[in-house]
Amino acid sequence: MAQSFVLAAAKIIRFRETHNPPFIAKLYRPEKKTEYRTFAGAINKEQFANSPDLKTELTNAIIGALDAHSAMSSQALASEAVRDGLRDVLLNYAGLYEALRHRAQVRDLAG
Repeated sequence: MAQSFVLAAAKIIRFRETHNPPFIAKLYRPEKKTEYRTFAGAINKEQFANSPDLKTELTNAIIGALDAHSAMSSQALASEAVRDGLRDVLLNYAGLYEALRHRAQVRDLAG
């Protein structure tokens, strides 16, 4: 996990330089090759919302996200190197300190 994180660091940095927060990772990709944009264009919104495929894919996405987050958390808890890498990215590239400091200043100004 730590090696993968180190290899991904350059991509994370490039992404951070070209995008603005909030950052939301896409952890799930449907196994089926269904093209939902095309499908949505062929039917109305109500039919799309009630599609059993959409309901199934939503459930699968939630399960996939839970599994992925659980696995990542377990790996981070088991590796000090991963935690150090995460701290480095949060402090030096994601602007964690600055965002929290700004939030505190806004809260203090609000009263």
